[in-house]
Amino acid sequence: MLNYPLSVSRICSKSIFIAFLITFIFAGNAFPVEVTNQYGSFSAINSGNQGITLSYTLNSPLDFSAANITMADPVYSETIPVPTFSSIGAAILIGIFFFMGIFFLNGKGRILFLSISLLLLVGLGDTLAGRFHLNGEWWEILKQDRNPGNSGTHSTSLLNPGEYSFMLVALPKFGGTTLLGPITVTVSGTSKWSVGSELNRGGIYFGIWEMSDGKLLTMGRTPSADLLVGQIYDPATATWASIINHATQKTWNNACKISGKDKIIFPVDSTTLTDSTTLIYDYSTGSWSQTGSFRNPRYSAELTCLSNGKVLLTGGSTSAGAIPSNDAEIYNPNTGQWAIAALMNKKRIYHKSVVLSDGKVLVIGGSENLSGQVDPVAEYTAEVYDPAADTWTSTNPLSGGRMDTEAVLLSNGKVLASGGYLIHYGYIGTSEIYDPATNSWSTTGSMSERKNNFATVLMADGKVMAAGGLYQEEEHTQQASVWSTTIHLASRLNTAEIYNPGSGAWSQTYQIRYRSNLSPGILLSDGRIMLSGGWDGADTYYTSTEIYTP
Repeated sequence: MLNYPLSVSRICSKSIFIAFLITFIFAGNAFPVEVTNQYGSFSAINSGNQGITLSYTLNSPLDFSAANITMADPVYSETIPVPTFSSIGAAILIGIFFFMGIFFLNGKGRILFLSISLLLLVGLGDTLAGRFHLNGEWWEILKQDRNPGNSGTHSTSLLNPGEYSFMLVALPKFGGTTLLGPITVTVSGTSKWSVGSELNRGGIYFGIWEMSDGKLLTMGRTPSADLLVGQIYDPATATWASIINHATQKTWNNACKISGKDKIIFPVDSTTLTDSTTLIYDYSTGSWSQTGSFRNPRYSAELTCLSNGKVLLTGGSTSAGAIPSNDAEIYNPNTGQWAIAALMNKKRIYHKSVVLSDGKVLVIGGSENLSGQVDPVAEYTAEVYDPAADTWTSTNPLSGGRMDTEAVLLSNGKVLASGGYLIHYGYIGTSEIYDPATNSWSTTGSMSERKNNFATVLMADGKVMAAGGLYQEEEHTQQASVWSTTIHLASRLNTAEIYNPGSGAWSQTYQIRYRSNLSPGILLSDGRIMLSGGWDGADTYYTSTEIYTP
């Protein structure tokens, strides 16, 4: 007759054995499109308009604000502190205690070892799953909410045809990662974006411009900043040809096409504040030349090619300590020299400029102070430069501060400023309209996403395309008047949306095919839109081009 402790041990051994099998079954099996388990329930279905709807209920919330969350684009992952040995090691340890308790020990020893096995198994099982691992478009669906909570429904539409996966991942206490299973939904249909001819070289391209012969020129620099490079696109043959590169050991981050000339101007971006070199690329001769140097070395300044053929350089930092400047300079291509212009009303860095219909220049936002000791709130101000009078006039304040924004001149002469960034806040998706007639700003519809570094193109019908860009989820903290920023999530976007000035609203359109930021765009003569190159924010510099057909 068995004694009581032995009966308990046998009951424990059977229970543990069953739990042991369940744990490893869950660790190895993939789930179908609808998933229900001890960690929550998940489903993904095709929805209307070439989209997907994801529904989920979690037993533990997904908190994007937690300090242990990181983003490895394009896959969302979580990083948690774990002991050094792996979940496999933990499973082996459980097995050792389990079999010693069953076969080698009796009585209290058996109960002790089986109890240890049970505790280890519970410790392993409690941390399995309850976490999201996102691939492809699922990150774009969920990232809009900082903390989606325990349940929710997220939908997206106008996806490119293909497979989209949602994955549930186990993160055991003992380390390692176990895939519990993907949910895959296939989307069929069409897209208004098509792949164009490949660039001959990837890089960071500053812009794309139409030349007098109808060809397109895009120019920029290599990732290592050792070459200034360019590509010429021939619409007749839909092919790219490389220009003669310019070897350099300097940093270049800005360029524009001089009005009325087939020339591109490059002012050096001098982080050491010791250089003020200016280069000119002449498309007609295919040659590089150095022209007059600007007066004050600077970096992160804004470059604007004016409609009168001159060039305006404003703000940036001209002194140590990342202190913004309010000075401005004018380049005259006829003399090849820079001259000091009137001071702006505000010091600015990371601001944006737009040439208005009357030839004046609107300068938007930026930051007046980047010091960590003082709250560097982005500017809620804008001002207009009159090249004829060499004067600056402040506009009425913006409703919200913005720096590193994107702006475009609309067909009606107004200016749309959208997206951008606010220090100590993060990325923004709001938009505002500037009306030169009243010298004032008004709010308009917000974009569907918070972002910057996206391409903006005025379309033939007067609407505005915004494609790609960068988004990061950040945490901003202040201690003893010093601010610090922790980046939790970072994503290069492949979404695209269109602004309608008539309704004042943004609407999503078909996604671009590559997740990219810093990808310049241009309106083609036939009404289509071309995006060229771009950067994934890591090690990939795209050679692809994409063409949107309205």
